[in-house]
Order: sequence, then structure tokens, then C-alpha cells
Amino acid sequence: MTSRINHQYVASIRLLLAGETIVLDGKAARMLHGPGLTAQRPVNVPLWLSVLGPRGNRRAGEVADGTIGPPHPTLPTATMVTGTVLDPGENSDSARVREAIGPWQVVRWHTAYAVGGPAAVDALPGGRQWREALEGLAPADRRHLLTFEGHVTHLSERDRPLLDHLDLDAMVGDLTSMIGDAAAVRQKLARLAEAGFREVMYQPSGPDIARELRTFAQTRPAG
Repeated sequence: MTSRINHQYVASIRLLLAGETIVLDGKAARMLHGPGLTAQRPVNVPLWLSVLGPRGNRRAGEVADGTIGPPHPTLPTATMVTGTVLDPGENSDSARVREAIGPWQVVRWHTAYAVGGPAAVDALPGGRQWREALEGLAPADRRHLLTFEGHVTHLSERDRPLLDHLDLDAMVGDLTSMIGDAAAVRQKLARLAEAGFREVMYQPSGPDIARELRTFAQTRPAG
């Protein structure tokens, strides 16, 4: 069932981009943008699918032009990374680093609470205090509205104590967390290329996005 739905979904997107009318949930649908408001149809762009599981990765070759996830045997593959480039002489455990990477890293606590409930998040360092702060703000039927507040963009006040529980040493050695000076980040990107990834999607966070994008751009190899 899932495979058939994915095939239909991708086929529908291709038809919409071609300017065709499709049937979606029993009703006709098409792109309604007027001239000049979007690319002229047909819009010929490659479609890449985010496939994190082995089954989806195996079937992606039948419908997609590329994948986002583990390396694919036949399709170009992209991976998503976060992190921050250190300033000269800056320590990887600095307050600025924690602020910059925090919005992505605290999702671990958010997801534990949303998926596993109180017991799951309480088992994490600082989790009980985070949960109690959240639960004190809203009744049970509205807490889900706060669980992912600031999701991968900024930190809520109840998230900030969690920064003390981030394992920066482990992240420095992790290929999905680009933390290091420009040379170290460049080496990590080279290792991702060796692992079979064609593209890297950098997702900055923290209070100074412009700074993160500027410094990450400096890690590109010359030429």
C-alpha cells in the first residue's frame, strides 16, 4: 500500500508541474499560478524523495531522481547536516556554539516527550525539569502545541537548561554535526563525499543565521 501511494504521489506531482489537471482526494486539482508568478509549465525539475528506511530506499529508484537519506546504489543522494564553524581560537564547548546548535539538538527531548510520554523524556538528562516547565504552561489537551515550540529554529526559555546536557565532544566527531574550524568542517564534507553523498544540505540555526551561512560557505573547497 505504501509503495503504491508513493508512486501515485510522485506521479501526481510530475503531472501538476507539467500543467496537467489531476484528481486529488476525489476532486480536480491543478497549479493555478498566473503568468509570471511561477515558472512556466511544464516545470522540468528533478524530484528527490526523503527516504530514511531501507524499504523506501530500495523503491526510490523506481520513481525518484534522487534521495535524501542513506546513500542510494543508483541515485544521487543528499544528506542534511547542522552545526557551526568555530571562530579562530574558539572552543567547541563555548556558549555561542551551544546557542547555535541548540535548536536542533533539543529536539531529542521534544521527540521523547511527544512519542514516549513523560517517562521517556524524564529518562533524559534534565528531561523531568523540562517536562514540568512545559506542563505548567498548558492543560494536557494543549501541551502538544508547546512541545515543539521553536522547532530547529530557536530556543524557548525552558529549552535553555538543556544546553548544559549536550555532548559536544561526541558531536565534534559526528559527521551529521558540522562543529569545528573551517578546515575541520571541510574534512567532514570530504568524508561525506567519500561515503557516497552527492549533496549536503546545511541547516543553520541559532540567533545569527547570517553568520552561520557566511562561515559555512567558507568551508567550500577552492575551485
